[in-house]
Amino acid sequence: MPQFREKNLTALKKNYPLLAESLERYHEKYGSDAAGDKAPSADCGISSIEIIPASSGVPSLKINGTFIHSARDPQREARRLAEAALGAMPFKAGQESTTARLSAEKKGTVVILGFGLGYAAEEAARLAPGRPILIVEKRLKVFSAALDTRDLSAFFLNTPLTFLLGGETSALNAALNSAGGIRALIRNQALLALDNTWAAEVQNAVDLWKNKDEINEATLRRFGKRWVRNLGTNLDAIRDLPGAALLAGQFDFPLFVAAAGPSLDKIKPYLPEIHERCLIIAVDTSIRFLERSGIHPDFTVSVDPQYWNTRHLDRADLSKTCLIAESSVYPSTVRVSRSSHPIFLGSSFFPIGRFIEERIGIKGALGAGGSVATTAWDFARSLLSDPLSSPLFVAGLDLAFPHLKTHFKGALFEERALSTQDRFLPAQTLSFQALHDAQPFLAPASSGDMVFTDKRLSLYARWFESRAEGALPRVFSLSDEGLAIKGFKLAAIEDLLSLPKRRKEVNKRLEDVFSAIYADWENAGAKEKRTQVFREAKKSLLSGLEEFYTVSRNAALATENAMKKQGKTENQEAVLREIGKANAYLTGSRVKDIAGFLMPHIEKLEAALETPAEKPLERYLELSAKLYHELALQADFNLRSLSR
Repeated sequence: MPQFREKNLTALKKNYPLLAESLERYHEKYGSDAAGDKAPSADCGISSIEIIPASSGVPSLKINGTFIHSARDPQREARRLAEAALGAMPFKAGQESTTARLSAEKKGTVVILGFGLGYAAEEAARLAPGRPILIVEKRLKVFSAALDTRDLSAFFLNTPLTFLLGGETSALNAALNSAGGIRALIRNQALLALDNTWAAEVQNAVDLWKNKDEINEATLRRFGKRWVRNLGTNLDAIRDLPGAALLAGQFDFPLFVAAAGPSLDKIKPYLPEIHERCLIIAVDTSIRFLERSGIHPDFTVSVDPQYWNTRHLDRADLSKTCLIAESSVYPSTVRVSRSSHPIFLGSSFFPIGRFIEERIGIKGALGAGGSVATTAWDFARSLLSDPLSSPLFVAGLDLAFPHLKTHFKGALFEERALSTQDRFLPAQTLSFQALHDAQPFLAPASSGDMVFTDKRLSLYARWFESRAEGALPRVFSLSDEGLAIKGFKLAAIEDLLSLPKRRKEVNKRLEDVFSAIYADWENAGAKEKRTQVFREAKKSLLSGLEEFYTVSRNAALATENAMKKQGKTENQEAVLREIGKANAYLTGSRVKDIAGFLMPHIEKLEAALETPAEKPLERYLELSAKLYHELALQADFNLRSLSR
C-alpha cells in the first residue's frame, strides 16, 4: 500500500465512513492504474498520471504531461491562491478575531474546484480554521493519488468538509444549497481544462449560487431594517398565532398551487372545475385573480415585508381563506386578518423571530427560496399525509417571460403601471424597462422551446430543482411556456380535470382540522402558559440587547483610545486582553445573531481601513473599533424597533 493511504483512509473513516468505504472499493477495482479503457467514466481523459518531486521537495502532480501544481513550490502556489480568495487575516495568524467569529455564518463555504493533491484546500483550512470546505473533484483517480502521496489525515480530521467526487453535477445544486453561501472559490485551472464541458457545467452552477448570494445581500441591504421593524411590531403575533406545523400531514387531496406568472391566464376558464377537485393554495399576488373567477383559495401564502405587498390583499375576501404568513410581513397583513379568519405562522426567517420561537414553540419551517412561490410550494408539500400518493399541480410558476409578459393580465403590477402612466412614460415603456433591467436571456422552456428568463428567476428554478429532484415524482406543471424545472413533469389540464370531484370532502376536512387545532390553541391554560413564556422571552431579548449594546459601545471607545496611544505606551498585551474579554462576551451572547444580522460584510469594513498593512496591531485595533461601533449601532436599532 502507498505510503499515506492507510493513514488517510483511517482519518476519513472517522468522519466520513461512507466515503472511505467507496474509495476502498474504487481502489480494489481499479488499483493505482485507472487509466485508458480500464478507467471509470469520470476518469476518462487521463492517459497518464505522474507524481513528480517539485524543486521545493514536496510532491507535484502531472497529468497527460501537464503539471497540475507548480513544478517549483506547490505549497507556495496554493498559499497565494488561498490568500487571494480569502483575503489576509486582520492581525497575526492565531490571534482571536471577533470579526471572524461573529460573521462566520455570513462568510459561508470555501469551494475547491479541482482538489489535485490537496494543497489549496489545506491552505484554505489554515487561513480560515473551522470554515466549511466543499471539495469538487471529478476524477477519483486524482483524489486516490492524493491519498497515496500526501499525509492529509490532520486536514480530514479537523476540517468540516463536504465531498462531491466523481463528476456528477446534478448533486452540486443540493451541495451548494446546504453550504450556507459561497465565501470563496479556488479553482485549479489545469484540472478543469482536462474537461471543458464538465468545467462549464460546474462553473454555471457556482455562478448561479454566487448570484444568489449577491441577490441575498442586496435584498438584506434593501429590506433588512424593514424586516426588523415589522418583527418589532408583530412580535405578539408569534405568541398569539398557531404554527403552520400543526397543518402538516393533515390532508390527502390533490393540490393546486396558483403562482402569479402569465400562464395563469390560460387556466382561468378551468378554475371552477379545478376548485372542485383540489385543495387550492394561492400566493398573495394571485388571490384576486382567483376571486374574479369566483374561487376562494383554501390557503393564501404571504411572506413579503413591503407595504405594497399588502395591496395584493386589497378588496380580497380574506374571511374565506386561511392566511399562511411569516412574522416579518407588513404589520397590517396580520393585524387586519387575525380577527376575521384562520391565520397560521411559519417559522421566522430571521434571528429575532427565531429567538422568541425557540422559547415559546417552533412554528414550522417553510421554504425560503427568495419568492413567495417557493414558500407556497413548500407549504403545499407539507400539507400532504403521503406526498407520493397525491399529485401537486402548479400553474403560473413560469419563472420566465413567455411572450415578454411578467405576470397574469390584471395583476397589481399592471394596474399600478396603468394608473401611473402618462404620455411621456406609458405603461408599455414601464413594462419594457422592467424586462430590460432584469437582463433577460434565453433558456429551455418546459415545451422544449426557448423562453426569456433572468438570473433571479433561474435561481428560483434551481431552488425548486434542489428540492423536487428525486423526492416528489408527482409534481406537475400546467405551463408549457415556463422555464423547464427538473423534477417537474409537464401535464395537460385534461390530466387534472380527469380527477374525481372532492370539494365537499375538502371543506369538511378543513373544518375538522381548524376546529381541532383551535380547540387546543385557545385553551385557557395553554394561553396563560404561552403568555408567561413570551413575557420572559421578550424580557430576556431586551436585556440581552441592552447588555450587548453597552459592551459593544464600551469596547469601541476603549479600542479607539488604544489606537490613539499607539507608540506612547508599551501596554499592548493589556489592550489585547481587554479586546479578548469583549470578544468572549459578544461571541457568547444569546443575542449575537440578532445584533449581527444587519452587519455589513467584514470585507467592507476591511476595505475602509486607513492603517497600512505594515502596522498589523494598529490595523487590527482600527478594524476592531469599526466592528464594535457597528455592533453597538445594530443593537441600538433592534432595541428601538422592539420598543415601538
